[in-house]
Parts: sequence; C-alpha cells; structure tokens
Amino acid sequence: MYVCLQACKDGYRVGCRRIIGLDECFLKGYFGGYLLEAIGIDANNVICPIAYAAVESENQASWLWFLELLTLDLEIVSSYQISFMSEKQKFVPSHANGDRYQVECGPGSQRMVDLVKNSCSYRNWDLTGIFCMYAVVVIHLKDEFLETYVQTWYTKQTQLAIYSNFIKPVRGPKQWAFVPNMLPILPPTLKKPPSKPTKVRRKELDEPQTIERLTKRGVEMRLKDTKLVPTTKWLP
Repeated sequence: MYVCLQACKDGYRVGCRRIIGLDECFLKGYFGGYLLEAIGIDANNVICPIAYAAVESENQASWLWFLELLTLDLEIVSSYQISFMSEKQKFVPSHANGDRYQVECGPGSQRMVDLVKNSCSYRNWDLTGIFCMYAVVVIHLKDEFLETYVQTWYTKQTQLAIYSNFIKPVRGPKQWAFVPNMLPILPPTLKKPPSKPTKVRRKELDEPQTIERLTKRGVEMRLKDTKLVPTTKWLP
C-alpha cells in the first residue's frame, strides 16, 4: 500500500530543500511487514513527510516500486538536483560460520553476533541479557522469533516463580516453645572501641608543658558606681 497525500507533496515542491530522506522500520502489528517512508527537510531542518508505503519485506524490489511511485508523484524528471539520503547506520548482516554472523554498520565498522552464546561484540547483549539492534537484524534474517532469544529471567514464568514464596509470620516471644536442656544465650563480650586521636598540638621542647587557667571559683562581686565589678580573690 502506497500513500502520498496531496498536501505533503505540494508542500515539499513549494518550499522544502532539495533533499529526500529514505528510511524504513518494522511493523509490529498482527500482519507484520515493513514501513517505507520518504521525508523532506525545510529551511529550519524540520522533517516534512512526503510519502510512505507498507510492504511485505524490505528488499530491492520493494524500494524500486516505492521510488518509482514517488518519482511520478513529485514529477521528478531528473534527479541531478535532488540529494537522496538513505539510513546512515544501515544494520547489513552476513553469515560467517555456524550461528555466527557479521553485521556491517557503516564504513569501517562491524559487529560479530553469536546466536548460540547470546553474545555480540557490542557487549550490550552480554551485559544486560537484552538483545541489541545488531542481534535483531540477524534474528530477522534467519526468520526466527525474537522471543526465542529472550533470557529466562525476563519471562513472566520466572517473575512468578521469584515471588511465589513468602515469609511466614512469626509468633511473639510469649508464645515461643520452651526448649529444655538448652544453655543460656549470653550477650557478646563488649569491646572498647578505639579512642579518637588526640587533637592537642605537640609542643616544642622550649614551650611550657602546662598552662594555668583561671576559673570562676573565688570571684567576689562588689558594688561600685552602680556597676558590678568582679574582683579576684584567691582562696587558700
């Protein structure tokens, strides 16, 4: 099914930049398939949808059919003045050996996916147990179900098994059964915690080792000029 609304294609031809972006995504509905889309970019770098199509699978024939219809709708006679930009990070798998696949993800970049060990050189699958986008490409290439590669601890059965047990309630001490010939349970031996380090500065040899401090003991208060003036009186 191909859809190209009149308002979308007229808007692209009137004011959008001469750039057409091409992309695709999986359809998660009951019938599955892929969604192909063509978008434009205005002067403010905002995406402007042009057309989209729902196809059974993403292959050369589907893209050729989609682009031929798009060319007729936009009345493109020559594509020399239009830049077509496809997905930059196109996830392309190739069989290596056994259940190992090599996924090309751009110039000079590739990943190794092992479906038996549930491992990918991207390391996200190994660390979290959730397959990464590179593994998804390989699984779809083999036409298998993603649920097959989901780790057991993410399943509903495992979650129910984790919380199927419960802690039984405990009776109070007054209802505990008496155990005869049982040695008394003594408290643990108290240990003195280590003391805090002293904060007194280490004095030099030529400094006095003791300092006499005056206290309030022996201080008498006398009335003088309506003011209380403290005087010091030394007690024997």
